[in-house]
Amino acid sequence: MNEVKQKRVAISSGQYASLTYYPANTEMAMHEHQGHQVSIVLSGALAESDNRQQQNVFTPSLCTKPAEFGHANQYGKQGALIFSLNFSKQTFDEYAGGVDIDWYWQPITAKPLLQMVKQSVKGMMINNESFQQQLLWDLLAIRQGVTLASERHKVSWLVKAKQYIEHSPENLNLTHLAAELGIHPVYFSRSFHKHFGCTPSLYQQRCKVSRAISLLSKNKLLVDIAHDSGFTDQSHLTRLFKQEVGFTPRQLKQLIAG
Repeated sequence: MNEVKQKRVAISSGQYASLTYYPANTEMAMHEHQGHQVSIVLSGALAESDNRQQQNVFTPSLCTKPAEFGHANQYGKQGALIFSLNFSKQTFDEYAGGVDIDWYWQPITAKPLLQMVKQSVKGMMINNESFQQQLLWDLLAIRQGVTLASERHKVSWLVKAKQYIEHSPENLNLTHLAAELGIHPVYFSRSFHKHFGCTPSLYQQRCKVSRAISLLSKNKLLVDIAHDSGFTDQSHLTRLFKQEVGFTPRQLKQLIAG
């Protein structure tokens, strides 16, 4: 199994940013972090649990996690790429005094916010403290006070459709998938978007990018990665990869390997 790959950059004495790739099916036993953490899943999926419940998480999602909170993780079939801002308790209070932080997951549906997250990942290389502070405020501002719903609360055919898209190595015809499930294509797309925060076609695109990142960690050639991930060619891979993750496959490989 490939090892976890991480790029960590100190931003201030009480704050650092990290970009971490967890390989497919990686498991992390119950553990905790010394400081508060705000994380964004840029690619892939995972299940995170404490002693009482489990959250099933997919791209793109936001998490806030308090210091010393015990949790375990199981990463998905394509692994997961996660960007995190990490704060000592003192630094967090200086930035966001009066804000209570708890264990909380929710999908990111606002495109401007997601774009800012991607810019922040790039900002790891310039240690922009004021930019990271502004990002923290924006992320905390979108908290809705409810955790991401568990898969068991969703309609069964929606869960099945999502799993088909995740596990298929080829491009699925989503109209045919809807017909196979006995669902009208328009209702299929509308319901999928309502429950998962993105259209089926966009989710399929994100799953292809997740497969590409998994293959990228194995040092395969980009032309082969493009073919094996379901992209038409290498330029198609690079364009959509940059759109979803924030930079090109080569830049990501260089960043997490550095």
